[in-house]
Amino acid sequence: MTIKSQDRENGDLFNKEEHAGHRLVIEVLDFTPDVPTQQFGPQDAVRVNILDLDTGRVFQRALLFGNVLVDRLKSEAGNGDQSVYTLDKAAGKRYWNLFSVNDETLDEARNQVVKHPNLFTQNGATEKDTLSSDKSAAADEMVNALETRLAEQQQ
Repeated sequence: MTIKSQDRENGDLFNKEEHAGHRLVIEVLDFTPDVPTQQFGPQDAVRVNILDLDTGRVFQRALLFGNVLVDRLKSEAGNGDQSVYTLDKAAGKRYWNLFSVNDETLDEARNQVVKHPNLFTQNGATEKDTLSSDKSAAADEMVNALETRLAEQQQ
């Protein structure tokens, strides 16, 4: 898989419609209450890093809105862990939700984290912000955190 990163100073734009049904590795950076929006007024959001396993696209510091998504993710804010989900709408519902994934997807997520150890670093730093001597330790730490999180999701 070729990893393609977006490059926006204030965070990448993540369009949920474009990633419906996709398998996503998500790292929640922070919870932000009352973000001003043009259409809906102030809305709670989570700032996240996302790797779409189906397209190889990486989104850094993207804002995710939606009560169900925000409620599901905000408790993970700032802990540095990555979780793996499928993004979709629940059957017959209008809202977006995150669903558990199968073992094959968990293995693929682990492989991508090992191959690209600095996709996600705390506070949305990119690979170029991480010293090369730290890459091996960062990769080990990320794989351990992901494996722990994935084991929790399977329970």
